[in-house]
Amino acid sequence: MNIDVCRKETRKASQGSTLSFGGQTYQLSKDNQAVPLPNKTVIAVLTSPRFGMRAEYKGGVYQVRKTVRPAKVIAKENRVKRPILTSHSHAIISYRVERLVSNFSFILHWEDHP
Repeated sequence: MNIDVCRKETRKASQGSTLSFGGQTYQLSKDNQAVPLPNKTVIAVLTSPRFGMRAEYKGGVYQVRKTVRPAKVIAKENRVKRPILTSHSHAIISYRVERLVSNFSFILHWEDHP
């Protein structure tokens, strides 16, 4: 294969050993196995009408295959903790709302009087 007559663009690997090119997500492949890539590794994408699309990484030229973008995982320390509501907590919330409404209506009635 002559890779001198091709277009060469650089991309950075994202999580899941994938790269984005032309609005699609791809993975490097060798012997029908995915090539593991460290996050943010620089990859050269080679395109040519003669051989299609390949990728150059660490001096080797690899086939590319379309893949599904992996789901983003939120780090445990960055997750928002939400309280688990039980029937008891619903009763407490309902009581607080009723109390708030009654206080608000008292204020409205009090303002009506001179």
